[in-house]
Amino acid sequence: MNPEPQKNPLFFPPGGHLQTIVRSYLPANPVLPIVRKRIELPDGDFLDVEVSGGERDKTRPVVIILHGLEGSSSRPYMRAMANHLNQSGFQTVAMNFRGCSGEPNRSRITYHAGKYDDLEQVIHWVIQTLHPPTLHLTGFSLGASITLNFLIHSNLKRTIASAVAISAPLQLGAISDDLQHGIRTLYQYYFLRSLRNKNLQKICQFPDYPRFSGATLREFDDQVTASVHGFQSAEHYYETCSTGPKLKEISTPIRLIHALNDPICLLPTGTLETINHGWVEWSVQRGGGHVAFMTLPGGWLGHEVASFLKK
Repeated sequence: MNPEPQKNPLFFPPGGHLQTIVRSYLPANPVLPIVRKRIELPDGDFLDVEVSGGERDKTRPVVIILHGLEGSSSRPYMRAMANHLNQSGFQTVAMNFRGCSGEPNRSRITYHAGKYDDLEQVIHWVIQTLHPPTLHLTGFSLGASITLNFLIHSNLKRTIASAVAISAPLQLGAISDDLQHGIRTLYQYYFLRSLRNKNLQKICQFPDYPRFSGATLREFDDQVTASVHGFQSAEHYYETCSTGPKLKEISTPIRLIHALNDPICLLPTGTLETINHGWVEWSVQRGGGHVAFMTLPGGWLGHEVASFLKK
């Protein structure tokens, strides 16, 4: 029997920065066996996913889980969520974005906050392979942005019964600029270290690939993300893919989980007051950091997600 969940996240260690950093190093070993599958894409590339929770059990609803910027299906927050959802009666399909599964992807394009067409391919695969009675989404950070963009724009959004977006970056430009100041530059450094390495790998694959020569995420998005994915500039990318102003267009039950002390994705001023309609439900906590929501065994975050998806 699972321990009783906490009613709220712990506020220890103190502060959003420590909560965010400590959570990223806590292990979360899988309880149920994980099966890795490779989905071959129409453009010749591939996506790797991890399936757990009863691969051949067609009675279980399926939750597709999406990770954050430069994350993967093996990150502790992903494994912890899969564990909790598996124990709550769901199958899970943890998605790796292009180039995030430990092997460079084959094509020039990678992923970004508004690229939901790869999620569509995973949905097609899940429906054809697992035949779930219902299908749900849970996205963390950049994966939450992809989830929201999918629910706003995709022709497949009606295949999703419900969704959860955790620590979603609602205004991409403002967040990118915030990471250029104070202690937040540490997060920018962490992301850019990985993005630089992948940029060099891409240049080895494609000698004419855009080379990153800047020092900020905005410069990376201007020089690489925008160029590779058909945007005019970083600002064009941010304006096109920011979901904060478009939440009212969602017609799928969704819960947005956010911490007021999130050090990476600050809630835009007035968000909670201006967005209030029948499909969008908020769970805003005093503490929790960025995708952290530290809890004792029993897992507040996992329980929050599972209880909403079971409605």
